[in-house]
Amino acid sequence: MSEEWQASALDGGKSETHTVTVPGKPAQLAGSDAVKYRTRFPDPRDPGDDVALLELRGLYAHAEIDVTGDRIGGTGALRHDAYFDPCRVAFVPYEDNEVVVTCRRPQDRFGGIHDTDQVPEGERVPGIWWGMTLDGRPLPTSRT
Repeated sequence: MSEEWQASALDGGKSETHTVTVPGKPAQLAGSDAVKYRTRFPDPRDPGDDVALLELRGLYAHAEIDVTGDRIGGTGALRHDAYFDPCRVAFVPYEDNEVVVTCRRPQDRFGGIHDTDQVPEGERVPGIWWGMTLDGRPLPTSRT
């Protein structure tokens, strides 16, 4: 999957789209309460792989993930610990795919120190902060 994504703020009436590097904290989106990240990718599976596995590390803070128009994880924001638990999403990809990750600042105290003025605005941009991978995987099998 490409490290270059398209990102846009969802607040403040701005509709500018920026090319950004993921993972990271795009400075041009500092001060945003919500950011939508978008990229395209081909089917990552090799022969013998059944599904694709998207792993996002350091997903800050509340996130919604859509893969080629399908919401992953149900409606609303995914619930997981962004600091310790990578977000892993398995899906059956198409030949050509699009992933859209919408990250929103926390509305509660979930953000810890990042939800305070102790951390500069540019260091708390909602996004995929630490890493991401996309691989093909076989489904688990059971031997009897």
